[in-house]
Amino acid sequence: MPSFGQALTSGQIDQVIEYLRGFCRDPKWPRGELNLPRALVTEKAYPEDEVVISTGLNAQGAPGVASHIIHEQRFGLRNQIEVDVPVTFVDQNHTWYGGVGDTTLGLKRVMFSSLPSGSILSLQGSVILPTGSRARGFGSGTTTFETFAAFDQVFRTKHLWRPNWVQICLVIRISRRNPYSSTLRSARASQPTTV
Repeated sequence: MPSFGQALTSGQIDQVIEYLRGFCRDPKWPRGELNLPRALVTEKAYPEDEVVISTGLNAQGAPGVASHIIHEQRFGLRNQIEVDVPVTFVDQNHTWYGGVGDTTLGLKRVMFSSLPSGSILSLQGSVILPTGSRARGFGSGTTTFETFAAFDQVFRTKHLWRPNWVQICLVIRISRRNPYSSTLRSARASQPTTV
């Protein structure tokens, strides 16, 4: 099968992209170039329309597995709702138990996005509902409020499709059992700027 590597020049590709962007006349929409890959330890600032399933295994202690089924739905120009339902299975005294953990309902809003600066900043507020069994260790037994700020930065490189980028996420949790806790997480990816 022939390659299409030489079918269009860089200038022609830029013209096609500019033509397609002409269909979105509202500059308030965050640009797709700011939609960075999802890092393992942070949240993305970009609003999504997707379902994410992430799974973790207990490496220490009692055997167990936990999966989070996360539905993210974008609405409006800069908003996203999120529902996170964890499903956990653990071995407690050689008997396996499974169940739903504490469910999270969240609302994310893009506060700032700029393609020329390569920056996007979002804030999210969430309520973690005590839907998991506290007796089995699947839930906290109390409602928790969580907020976080997510900031993504793309650094200019010679090849836009091979960017250097960084993601920073500050998480603050407030509940009756744990009055205040915060976590600062960051992830960085660096790609070579030349081929």
